[in-house]
Amino acid sequence: MTLPADADVPSVLAEVPRRAAPRLALYNGRRVPDARIRLLVAFAMGPAVGVPDGQQVGQVPRVAERLARQVAAEVDVGAPFTVVLPQALYEHYVAPGFRLDLSPDGFRPVAVGGGKVWLA
Repeated sequence: MTLPADADVPSVLAEVPRRAAPRLALYNGRRVPDARIRLLVAFAMGPAVGVPDGQQVGQVPRVAERLARQVAAEVDVGAPFTVVLPQALYEHYVAPGFRLDLSPDGFRPVAVGGGKVWLA
């Protein structure tokens, strides 16, 4: 998913987990353990261009996909719903603590692929 240039990024970062996690818990609560799903959502920021078939091209979709794959391969996140933020997004939008609905305490740093990402 690509956000418009004027999107309120902190609101998106706060609302995605708040809305998706309870719905996923409800879904999983109705399933046997082998049918439950886990969702890992990685964010990245930068320019992306839409093409006629609806796909997004550019560096950002690749960065988000790479982050998600690295975390899935290297980290036992332990939760059915996890948000992944690269260091720059965390430092710019979360770490300052300006928003009560986007607390730095809700994230933990993990090392993946020779760098650091933040999980919530």
